[in-house]
This record gives sequence, C-alpha cells and structure tokens, in this order.
Amino acid sequence: MLLLDIAAETETLFSAVGATNRSAILSSVFKCQEQEVSEAVLALWMLIKHGRMSDDDVDKCAEAYMQIKFQVNMDFEVDDALDKLVTLELIEKKEDGRYKAKSPTYLLEVMAERWLEVDLGLANGGGGVVGGVSAVAGGVGSAAMSGAKVLNKINPLKNLF
Repeated sequence: MLLLDIAAETETLFSAVGATNRSAILSSVFKCQEQEVSEAVLALWMLIKHGRMSDDDVDKCAEAYMQIKFQVNMDFEVDDALDKLVTLELIEKKEDGRYKAKSPTYLLEVMAERWLEVDLGLANGGGGVVGGVSAVAGGVGSAAMSGAKVLNKINPLKNLF
C-alpha cells in the first residue's frame, strides 16, 4: 500500500512539473539568484562585524558562523561573494589584499537609493529595477528625494549596524 502511495505521489509530482516546466526553470533560477545574494550578504556581514579581512578569513568566518548559528556545513563561495560586493562598491580591496566594508552610513545610503530605484520603477509602472533605473535616469527619481532624505525615511534601518 505504501509503495502505491509513493508511486501516485511521484506521478502527481511529475505531471505537475511537466505542465509547468517554465515555472520550474524560473524557480531554479530564482533560487540560484537568492543564494548568490545570501552569500554576498553573509560576506558583507562578516566584514562589518570583524573589520578588515583577507578572503580566506572571510571564508572561514562565514563557514564557522553558519555552522555555529544554524548547524549548517557549507563550502562558502567567497571569491564570488567578494567580487559582487566590490562591483557593487559596498566593500573595497585594500593594497594589502584584505577587504573592508564601507561605512554603515554609506552602505545605508547606497542600499536606500537602490531600493528607491526599484520602488520608483514599480510605482511608475516600470518593470522593477529596469523601470526604476529608467525613471531615475529620466529625472523622476532624482528630484524625488536625496540619499539623506531616504535615510531619514528609513531611520529604523540605522540600528542594524
């Protein structure tokens, strides 16, 4: 009887997946993107918490943090996470090869501005980030509010750091 239940559930699952191949693929893409963002946020948090660190130190600290906090063993993709953070200008690589997070005030301002771009894109009927960037480029967002005003608007976030 149990074998029949498993077979029925498996058939139902494969039917559902077969009918929604596109959504299954999109779901996988979104999960990958979510993992990429999570890794970058974890690396940023390690740098904020511990200060200037080498890539090996970020790697070890992130893996230890996940093990201690969540009992999860992982192989942290440190190079990819740090490259993304450098590209986004949230951290900088110093002359000695170690990485350093930018100031919490700067981080909040940059994140708030990017959040506003996304928000404006959706509010103006745009397609998320693309719409937001075009809205800002078109002058709608630039006149809406400065980074300082955004920071005041999201004041509770200041306590995160």
